[in-house]
Amino acid sequence: MRLRHPLCTIIAAAVLVPASCSDRSGQVSSALATADSLMLTQPQAALDILSGIDSALVRRMDRSEKVFYTMLRTEAEYKCWLPVAKDTAISEAVRYYSRRGPKDRLARALTMQGAVLSELGDAEGAMAAYKEAEPITERGGDLEQLGLINIRIGELYQRSFINASAAIARYRKALNCFEEAGLPERIMYTHSSIARMLMLDSADKAIPHLEKAISMAEQSGNRSLTLSCLELYSHYYYSRQDFRGIISATRRALPAYRTGAQNGEEENMFNALFYNAALAYCRMDLPDSARTAVEKMEMNSSIDSMMVYYACAEIARTEERWKDADKFSNKSRDINKRIIAAAYDENIYSLEKELDFQKIASERDKAEERQKISIFVSLLAVSLLGMAVLILYSRNKKLRAEGALLLASIRSYGHDAAAKASLTVKNEQTEQIMMNMVALI
Repeated sequence: MRLRHPLCTIIAAAVLVPASCSDRSGQVSSALATADSLMLTQPQAALDILSGIDSALVRRMDRSEKVFYTMLRTEAEYKCWLPVAKDTAISEAVRYYSRRGPKDRLARALTMQGAVLSELGDAEGAMAAYKEAEPITERGGDLEQLGLINIRIGELYQRSFINASAAIARYRKALNCFEEAGLPERIMYTHSSIARMLMLDSADKAIPHLEKAISMAEQSGNRSLTLSCLELYSHYYYSRQDFRGIISATRRALPAYRTGAQNGEEENMFNALFYNAALAYCRMDLPDSARTAVEKMEMNSSIDSMMVYYACAEIARTEERWKDADKFSNKSRDINKRIIAAAYDENIYSLEKELDFQKIASERDKAEERQKISIFVSLLAVSLLGMAVLILYSRNKKLRAEGALLLASIRSYGHDAAAKASLTVKNEQTEQIMMNMVALI
């Protein structure tokens, strides 16, 4: 992880003091916007801000805020060299931005999805995500983001698809993007990546990129990249059997060594430099100098131990101590066998992990399919219910019309019957009067 700059803590504290209050009006949006603005230049400060948002506020975020938070959190962790394999919620951000945009956030979410899938061992899924993000980023004109996508695609070619030429082509595209955007730090790192790839097949073509990278690294005071370049020079000189070149590269690294390694990566680079120097001194018949170089090595891992014992065996051979040479050679060989066995086990584990991921992905796809079917059935049920209500309403309307007509007929018939009854009564009364008159006569 990168060391935390004091300014990061100050910025994070300034943003998070109001964000911790229960009143969230505008505070969540402000915190997310600030983290977003710091992402390129100070990812650790961005991560501090995002980590400091209260979990209760995160739960109350609306959907747009939640997916933005998820994307930023994954991006910040990735840029701070933290593992992101568990950040699978980034897929939700991809789906959200695919439907609603904006496109620049979709590209960023896809890039982070690619990083997550890459760490999970799904190289094909990662490549698909990067390839989908690439044209969106290209149309948006974000040269830095486009360069980073090319770097990551290049890393996939280098690590997973074992295609050096394709990896180099991608690194060169990234270099063009960074040069056009005027990003010196990105430029020097990309020169270093190209040099490391070219060193495998064409060391002479690698040197111009290596010289450019180390020159920029030394000018900017980038110690880690300087050491990385010196280590690469050491391997280059060793392949050329240029022992004085190896010693020269090692001596250039001594000022940094005297101040102490800042992390495990630097310890590995120092070990590689002193190992090559020890072998070079042995070839130059200078066993005491070789022993001094070995004494500077740290045995932090099996590989370190294997290198130390092999160098000790070479020193013993130079001094014609054949029993010691055999003893150290056997120790180095035994460790090498254990490393190979562990690598085999790791490959089996990686295969199992990939199969587990494929199973998870298959189950996820099935769950999504079931969800789609459920949604379709629900929509169909709603449609059928709507049609039934419409039919019932139509029939009810017809029945009401017929009922009204029948009621009117009944009322009309009632009036006619009353009139007929009244007339009958009157006729009967008239007939009775006539009969009374006849009786009187």
